[in-house]
Amino acid sequence: MKLPLFRFALCVSIAAAAGFAASACSSGDHAVGPSGPTQTDTLMVAASQTGFVQSGAGDQAFAAPGSDIRVGDDAAKDPLIDVRGFVGFDLSGLPSGIHITSAMLIATQCSVAGSPFDLGDVVLDHVSYAVPFDTTAYSVTPLASLVGTISSDTTLGARRVSVTSSVADDIAKGRSSSQFRLRMSTTNEAGNGPSNQVIFASDSANTADCVPASSEQPRLVVTY
Repeated sequence: MKLPLFRFALCVSIAAAAGFAASACSSGDHAVGPSGPTQTDTLMVAASQTGFVQSGAGDQAFAAPGSDIRVGDDAAKDPLIDVRGFVGFDLSGLPSGIHITSAMLIATQCSVAGSPFDLGDVVLDHVSYAVPFDTTAYSVTPLASLVGTISSDTTLGARRVSVTSSVADDIAKGRSSSQFRLRMSTTNEAGNGPSNQVIFASDSANTADCVPASSEQPRLVVTY
């Protein structure tokens, strides 16, 4: 039986009423029966944990939770202004005491402005920040740096990066969310000119660059 995550609770209720074990329900992309060795759940992005923070320079720093995920600079205003993206997933729906065997973060690169890859690749840090986040998330000390590269070119479409160790650490430490910071891999400055940004689709009614279609929202595919 294959059921999406949001129908799992309903499946459990029906199974209980019919006298079946809840383990007969599958909550992800793979079928899992009573003897199944693994289960996979797909967690959709938490909007309040997702967006970007712009560093201060000529302008005041500001945070934009619930917006597009932007990474790069804002050289059109000031070449010293950097922009970092953030994406987070609520783990509270996962069972307690699970052993994570795989976790894959999937995000859709939906727009590119200027020449952002002159600033390096888009890489991920595993972090922990307040919900909703503020400007302190920009420089918060990472739990782990450079856990993966999510983009290195201008091609639009879905990007995938393994974050297994990060999610396993969140589960082991009892964190309620898995959160990641997206940044450029170098501190190169592009100089004055147009802004240079890589933009990923988010789950937001305030999206400016990407249509928040369900097929493009960031997701975390967790197998345990």
